[in-house]
Amino acid sequence: MSTFFRILLLLLFSQTEVMAQIPGENPTLPYWFPEDQTIKTPTEKGKYVNEEFPFQPSYKDFRKWKNEVNPYAQEKKNATWSVPMSHQPQNLFAKEDYCVWLGHCTFLFQIDGIRFITDPVFGSATPFYPRKSQLPFAVNDLPKIDFILLSHDHRDHLDFDSLRQLKKKSPEIKVFSGLKMDVLLKKVFKKNHILCAGWNQVLMETPFKIIFVPARHWSKRGLFDFNDRLWGGFIIQTKDKNIYFSGDTGYGSHFRRFGERMTIDYALIGIGAYQPEWFMESNHISPTHAIKAFDEMNAKHMIPMHYGCFDLSNESMQDPIRVYRNIKELHPKKNRLLIPQLGENIFLTQP
Repeated sequence: MSTFFRILLLLLFSQTEVMAQIPGENPTLPYWFPEDQTIKTPTEKGKYVNEEFPFQPSYKDFRKWKNEVNPYAQEKKNATWSVPMSHQPQNLFAKEDYCVWLGHCTFLFQIDGIRFITDPVFGSATPFYPRKSQLPFAVNDLPKIDFILLSHDHRDHLDFDSLRQLKKKSPEIKVFSGLKMDVLLKKVFKKNHILCAGWNQVLMETPFKIIFVPARHWSKRGLFDFNDRLWGGFIIQTKDKNIYFSGDTGYGSHFRRFGERMTIDYALIGIGAYQPEWFMESNHISPTHAIKAFDEMNAKHMIPMHYGCFDLSNESMQDPIRVYRNIKELHPKKNRLLIPQLGENIFLTQP
């Protein structure tokens, strides 16, 4: 490894002691439950922090990971698998409600005539992380979209080219995200088209609720901005269905808490980029723990995501869904553990 690259990695994994005040809430937004107003979003030394399991990036751990022998190396070298595409893709201009997976963590929803999209990334995350799965629809063929739900600032979730394409297609589109994300989003969107929330704050109340909720993760976009912007997931609470979108998260007690607060009809939870678990568990959730989280939430259906698109960790592209499928076959709610294809309407395939 070159000296320049070593210095760059040290900078990427470094933290600067920042004592400046950062907001723990958006004072213009209501809270999901009254007790949330007392807790607010946790901060420490001018940075956002997790509710539990504090995360500290470590160059030493990163080097340990990269120096380990990858047990999946041969399988990855010979891999030909890709995420299956639906042969009957959803009509995106239909009047019916739909939830369509576009790959990774990008889902296009239509509920009660309103369309929103999660973490839109239509191409490669970076030149180092090329896209491995197809898009089921060309971007130009997408309908006008009302809202973008953006979980955090990492490049496989926030892609400026994709955001610009959506804005061109839907000039009045609005973005919902976490505190301080407007610093990045104002490069693409007008100030009054961006709304940022703290954890457990309600971004929209009618015709249905959208709530920004906690996740176990972290944020970083450049060299010196570790945890400067808030990460999280979303709960969409409609008149006849409740949807949870986890964003990126490790396992934690937040899953059980969401299930105690409401009945979740669809839990969209990541299952990929989890190996080796000793290094990745603070960032991403394994298929095993994702299903455990589904059980603890007592959700009606699980929709796996965050696999098969970008090669972010040790395991092969197919491994997460293979492990998930094996657990599913022995699970008492196996028919509720869904495996969507790209482009299909998941709402219509439920048991």
